[in-house]
Amino acid sequence: FVTIQPNVSAFPEPDATWYKNGKEIPSDNPTCKINGSNLSLHEVKKEHAGNYTIVLNNTSLQKNLTVTVIVNMKPRIYENKITENNMPFLQLGSQYSLYCNAFGIPQPEIQWKWKPFG
Repeated sequence: FVTIQPNVSAFPEPDATWYKNGKEIPSDNPTCKINGSNLSLHEVKKEHAGNYTIVLNNTSLQKNLTVTVIVNMKPRIYENKITENNMPFLQLGSQYSLYCNAFGIPQPEIQWKWKPFG
């Protein structure tokens, strides 16, 4: 889990309201627990990525702070399976392009390796 703990010092103690991407986080949210001015994200998934803003209010002040949460993701390669039945015919000496569809955070670095048959 991840906890965002802003340093809050005010008198009287301010009311804290948390927002994710501009929408208020409800107090009964099962994966975002609010404890005073602290926000804990449980079972972090890619859906937790975004901008979290705390708005503090008391009788004499209103302040806010925004924190960006980035959730790293393992690289994934999306490919079409090639079998003997759908293998394209390639002519010796011709030029062809190969494509790789990959996703990850941060963006994965793609390296191509070639190994001759035989």
